[in-house]
Amino acid sequence: MGRTNEKRSSGANKEGICIGGHFNLDLIRVINEWPEEQKLCFITAEETGNGGGAYNTLKDLANMQTPFPLEAIGVVGDDAYGKQIVIDCKDSKIGVSKLLVVSGEATSYTNVFTVKNTGKRTFFHQPGTNKLVDLPHFDFTNNNCKHFHLAYLPMLERLSELGPDGSNKGAEVMKRAKVAGMRTSMDLVVCPTPTPTFMADVVTPALPYTDVLVMNMAECEMLTRVCIPKAADGAVPYLALVACQQVLALGVQQAVVLHFPQGCISVSKDQEPIVQGTLAVPDGYVAGSDGAGDAFAAGLLLGWHKDAPWEECLKLAVAASCASLSHVTCSNGVPSETGCLELASKFGYMPLVCLKSDSSSVEIGENACISPRHR
Repeated sequence: MGRTNEKRSSGANKEGICIGGHFNLDLIRVINEWPEEQKLCFITAEETGNGGGAYNTLKDLANMQTPFPLEAIGVVGDDAYGKQIVIDCKDSKIGVSKLLVVSGEATSYTNVFTVKNTGKRTFFHQPGTNKLVDLPHFDFTNNNCKHFHLAYLPMLERLSELGPDGSNKGAEVMKRAKVAGMRTSMDLVVCPTPTPTFMADVVTPALPYTDVLVMNMAECEMLTRVCIPKAADGAVPYLALVACQQVLALGVQQAVVLHFPQGCISVSKDQEPIVQGTLAVPDGYVAGSDGAGDAFAAGLLLGWHKDAPWEECLKLAVAASCASLSHVTCSNGVPSETGCLELASKFGYMPLVCLKSDSSSVEIGENACISPRHR
């Protein structure tokens, strides 16, 4: 079933996902190794693709052939990169009526260097027009989308700036979305911070207006300042569960979803944690991990929008994330929703357990977990 950008007139019939925030182009260079300072390495491949949390997630959803409207909110420049982003969104049937084009500021871009043998990435980022994203751009009057997703608040200068009351415009954006009757979610990013508490200072005010928060281990550590051991041997560290519970206590309305290479864990207020292992992809499968977290968010949002059981949302999320690993760009490896699920059937899901505080473990199987209640 093809997607349409037709609007629905009543709140009861809301559909579609509106995603705002970070838009840039990724200039990707695959290199043979990461060099020491003043040393040389070889570029073995080059690609240009979508970048930034909002742009990536929208492109992933478009690639997954979502049967509902997709809308972009952000700022790009009136330059070659900005025009490329707008054209790409239009070609992908992503609504651009709120993707503002401005003159006098360069479109944001990121030089991404991916090591061929490891898939590890290093980013050199030009903020550009993302510095201009501001509260007036988020006018949800007459918005008919069912869901609003914000990415990445810590890198949106005007939205993240704290006021005298300790809050920021990012919190107001999330509040506006809730008042407009939308479900809300937010994704984070690791970025340079002026203070050790920057992530918590910026993100916490928005959490009471956030239904679901999505983050990876590094982002979780920056937010909670809890040092989490790496997940290994099919086990989620107990401190990962503790950190998620801490974030939930800060005001997240429904669930905190933490993802990592081995899978993910979802923690909600009144239900047992849900643990989902990643796909058992073969050696040599990973071409690059750029955008894998955004693909995870896209799979989660697609399942959630369809009101699928939360366990199924997590399965689709890890499948989409693994699909993205097959290509060096953020989104070119992501197929349709059916393609993602076929990939899961092909490779299967890895077993994953959640460690208890006493270092023993209890496996949370797919038939034993209880999903949070999403309204």
